[in-house]
Amino acid sequence: MNAQLKSLMKQEREKLESEKDIIKKDMKNKEQTIEQLKKDLAERDEKILMLETKLPSDEKEMKNRLLTYQKNMEQLTLMYHSLASQKNLQAKDNKIFEKKLLRRNE
Repeated sequence: MNAQLKSLMKQEREKLESEKDIIKKDMKNKEQTIEQLKKDLAERDEKILMLETKLPSDEKEMKNRLLTYQKNMEQLTLMYHSLASQKNLQAKDNKIFEKKLLRRNE
């Protein structure tokens, strides 16, 4: 019985060690992937910075104006939708009041 217990313990330890090795390999692979992604991100940021510094000043101004115009368009679109919904609500209210007036007049 003691021999069986030792045998089971040995098997469990071997299982544990193999799982531990698998986990370590997996962690190492993930660390390498993360490092590669960080390098890629840094390279991309450098390229963006280089492109932005190469832009002439008038193109930078145009880019800034374009961004401003885009923001303004978004705001105007929101305002338009708000006004359209208010108009629909007022039209419905107007119909209700007209019906009430017709009923009173009858």
